[in-house]
Amino acid sequence: MAYIYEQWAENNLIVVGRYGEEFKVQCLNPAHEDSHPSCYFNVDKGTYYCHSCGYRGSVASSPELSSIEYKANSLRSRLDKINKVTEEEPSFPDDTFLRRFAIPHLYWTGRGLHKSTIDFFGLGYDAIADAVTIPTRDSRGRLYGVTRRFIAPDHIGSRYKYPKNFKASQNLFASWLSDEFDMSTISVHEGAIDAMRMWQLNIPATALYGSSISEYHVKGMLEMGVKKIVYFGDSDRAGQRAKERAKGFWIRPDDTYQYKKTTDLSKHFLLLHVTDYNGKKDAGAMTDHEILKSWESKEPYTFHGDTRTKKVYTNPRLRLRTK
Repeated sequence: MAYIYEQWAENNLIVVGRYGEEFKVQCLNPAHEDSHPSCYFNVDKGTYYCHSCGYRGSVASSPELSSIEYKANSLRSRLDKINKVTEEEPSFPDDTFLRRFAIPHLYWTGRGLHKSTIDFFGLGYDAIADAVTIPTRDSRGRLYGVTRRFIAPDHIGSRYKYPKNFKASQNLFASWLSDEFDMSTISVHEGAIDAMRMWQLNIPATALYGSSISEYHVKGMLEMGVKKIVYFGDSDRAGQRAKERAKGFWIRPDDTYQYKKTTDLSKHFLLLHVTDYNGKKDAGAMTDHEILKSWESKEPYTFHGDTRTKKVYTNPRLRLRTK
């Protein structure tokens, strides 16, 4: 069904980005003016959830998806796609691939990165796409390609485009550096640029490539030799929800929480969090002095969510009127 849901989303939703098995889309809630999309549509399950307003649901009952003709056409398309793709491990380009992007751009220095940091991470620029580039690697240092960050003010869609075969839920930025550096204590961020700002200050850091923590992320950090984590995500509402997920608490539409032990970082690491953001959204928006000040504000993270399920009584007459 994954391919069917994928087609349905592309045909019926405003898709602004893709992160593994999830599409980032404009919220389906008609009452939510989603100018900065924070709704995610899972193409494997056909479910959606907005991290901003809490609106969620499933499209499995959609008349279009129930159509026999639609399913048959989707199945034929999927079979054609499978016949063209082998089950072999995806190929990884050689580092010479990065030469085409070795073009200096003021965007990087404007984000507070020094030349040594730019050279260390191989940051560049794609002149054709008008996007700055970040080499994207797996935990073994193999190159997927480059992540493009579009800088045109009138760019339509997601600001970021990840390489083919890349899945955010199965990767951690800078994880490949664990063989060279002591990463027993790390700073955890949502975006790669924030993490690079920390490395620049000699603080090992990783990024989740988003706001969700997966079981792979937990296992990956264990393999990196991590003992202590300082969670340094974004300070906005979506960032706060992401930090709650670091303790295993995932918000429900009724404002209670579902607890997932497998994504609770405190079960495997000493977990702290930054408490003073100096009025800024994230580390990437701070000066070096402000980053160090925020880093010093860290303290143990002890968030406890309400896991009780709220039972809401609905008048039977109201249910009849909606049919």
